[in-house]
Amino acid sequence: MFVLGDVPVDDTLYLPFDTYDSNGASVTITGLAVTDIEIYKDGVVTTRASDNGYTLLDTDGIDFAGTVGLHGFSVDLSDNSDVGFYVAGSTYWVNVDAITVDSQTVRFTYVFTIGKVLRPTTAGRTLGVSAAGLADADVLAISGDTTAADNLELGYDGTGLLGDTFPLRQDQGASISGGLAVRSNMTSVTVIQGSEQDLANTNASDDTRWTGDDDGAGAEFIFRCTPADTTASPGDLHFEGYYDEPVGATNGATISVYNFQTAAWEAHVALTNASSDEMHDVLLAHENGAPGGGTLETVAYTIGDVLIKFEQDTQETGNACLLIDRMYVGFISAPVTAAETADAVWDEPVAGHVAVGSFGKTDADILADTDNLQTSQGNWLTATGFSTHDAAAVYTAFGTGSNLTALATATGFSTHTAAGVWAVDATGEQTQGTFGQAVGDPGATAKSLWQATVSDAAGVSVSADVIAVKTDTGNLVTRITATLFSGITALAEWLGILGGKQAGNATALTEMKATGAGSGTIDPTTDSLEAGRDRGDAAYITATGFAVPGDQMTASAAERNAVADALLKRDMSNVEATAPEHSLCYVVLAMTEADTTTSVGFLTVFETDGVTEFVQKAITTDGAADPITGVQ
Repeated sequence: MFVLGDVPVDDTLYLPFDTYDSNGASVTITGLAVTDIEIYKDGVVTTRASDNGYTLLDTDGIDFAGTVGLHGFSVDLSDNSDVGFYVAGSTYWVNVDAITVDSQTVRFTYVFTIGKVLRPTTAGRTLGVSAAGLADADVLAISGDTTAADNLELGYDGTGLLGDTFPLRQDQGASISGGLAVRSNMTSVTVIQGSEQDLANTNASDDTRWTGDDDGAGAEFIFRCTPADTTASPGDLHFEGYYDEPVGATNGATISVYNFQTAAWEAHVALTNASSDEMHDVLLAHENGAPGGGTLETVAYTIGDVLIKFEQDTQETGNACLLIDRMYVGFISAPVTAAETADAVWDEPVAGHVAVGSFGKTDADILADTDNLQTSQGNWLTATGFSTHDAAAVYTAFGTGSNLTALATATGFSTHTAAGVWAVDATGEQTQGTFGQAVGDPGATAKSLWQATVSDAAGVSVSADVIAVKTDTGNLVTRITATLFSGITALAEWLGILGGKQAGNATALTEMKATGAGSGTIDPTTDSLEAGRDRGDAAYITATGFAVPGDQMTASAAERNAVADALLKRDMSNVEATAPEHSLCYVVLAMTEADTTTSVGFLTVFETDGVTEFVQKAITTDGAADPITGVQ
């Protein structure tokens, strides 16, 4: 089989082939004709119906240019005799069936695809592909428009697009970048032409009916939509309703929006004669917003207004044929500033934001507690731990300098000031349990208490010792997990049960039995280390189930039979990988997995898979006796 790969549409294939005799020498052929060439498409068994487009090279395709053994033919893929046979995206087999080579009938096949690989449309050109396999794109025109291609480049090379002929003006882009664009509905809908038959709110689901009014240009309704923010850009028009023509069942209406840049009505939606609501959304652009004030078809408008027209195919003046449930225009406003967001947060009532864990909940709790303190202040004076005097009374009694002496000598107050307390010699204040007794007398020196007892004390470094202790404590804390002693009431009792042959503590026994699956049966009188030692001294060597030193283990008849049964039923696949040659494994494999044909003169023994060789044994034969006289 010759794989040609992918070829272009309408290409011509030149297909050579060589022929050799049984000794490998080049040899000529006979019997080559275009009728020997058959082409299959996409694995379908039906061949191409026509032989047109097949050509034998050098007249008969044999011994091309006089070279023996070199032959060839061509296939023209542009030949459409079998209409639609050669198409891009399909796979083809070219089969030569059959020629005679060295008295042998020979067949062979070429395989190729058409148009499955990306290639230039103009022959001889190449595609620029990077090392990462990415193709370069150098676009000169879009739909034949070179200006559109240039504008696309300007939009993405950092230059930018300037002017109102593009989808978005630079000032509008700046107004909505860097923040969240806010949708704001129109603040009013003013009907300029047409009359409302009932109800007045086109933003309510009320099937408001409108009767057409002919202004000379046709039967129509014109609505003017005014935004709250005249600097905003129109975003979309939403309409819910339907057109119901009571006279002409085939009549309809068109929804159009005025384009102030092109000065023309743009038709967007065709309403058919219906009896139930239709819902339509129309995307708008900045060109649909009035750039200033003016008049259109007797309609006066101001900056930012959007004009919407419902125009009947056939005028039906006087008939209520337009029914509106909802109609509004959404506008894209400038982004909300950080200051506006902050103002909105601070102005928002807390009542709607008191979910657990929220700032609003915390704020509400603080306000509630403050209110409780305010309303309950009458109880403060008599509450436990609070003074029975208010601040004014205390200040009146002791607020002046002349009253400080009275305060110092009052019952329950110290006669010393703070400075006096610190100046008192501790040697005279040695009553047991007092601060003076705890400080002691550092000696008749000018040193501070810290110097006398710590920093200057011979052989003492409290700071270093404290740091070392802190480090060691930190290490212990990190190395001892919180669950290390979980479930243990008294570690000493646990250790006593494990080590001592004694009655264990009931609580510790319960805790030990509750661990794991919770079904422990530990008994320290039989299961502790001490109990084990006592049994090991004498009882272990004679206990049922333990071997006596020096005795051989004797298996029962049933146990011996079980071992023999297991040996006979043992599958050789479990041991063949490591079994030696002279083993029972070899005997079993030689009887079940061996032959004398794999290697002549040898008995080849295979493993249980019948493929992997276990061992080979040379065979000795004697023609005068039995064919095989021995296996070594």
